[in-house]
Amino acid sequence: MNSRKPDEKWVDVAGVGRVLLKRSPRATRIRIFLSGPDAVRVTVPSGASFLRAAAFVASKRGWIAQKAAQLRSTRVLDPGSILDEKGARERLLRRLDTLSRRYGLPFHRAFVRNQKTRWASCSAKNNISLNIRLVLLPEGLMDYVILHELVHTRIKDHGPGFWEMLEGLMSDAKARDHQLRGFRLG
Repeated sequence: MNSRKPDEKWVDVAGVGRVLLKRSPRATRIRIFLSGPDAVRVTVPSGASFLRAAAFVASKRGWIAQKAAQLRSTRVLDPGSILDEKGARERLLRRLDTLSRRYGLPFHRAFVRNQKTRWASCSAKNNISLNIRLVLLPEGLMDYVILHELVHTRIKDHGPGFWEMLEGLMSDAKARDHQLRGFRLG
């Protein structure tokens, strides 16, 4: 075990490998994140020790192995492969506007960003943020993500009502959601 800063520590966990433990004053529980098949990061709340966090990671090695295998089988979408960033932004905003009008789901404002962890989001004020890497997806999946966020302008959670509405607009929404898991942001 070695450390770089007092609020983070690298540890070797048997069956997992090197893991970055990082203390967060905002965290309420120990959480494990995999940003790649060999990149495990753990958020540790202020009240928990790094030793306890390492033990928690060890207890979850089966889950970590399963998620790492899933990540190995996904396609990484590199923002560097977008040659015309301005054109990509315009395409996404145009598609958002088209789907919004077609289904009668207005939004307040729209943004296109290069996000590292999300395909898109919808705020409480119905502002929609789209990840520029959506243009690298097959068109049907890009539309699925956009329509998913437009439905959030009406229903903010992922409860049964949300899925009922989304599937009423796109009958294969669950299948597209599953297909989207074959891609990741990097």
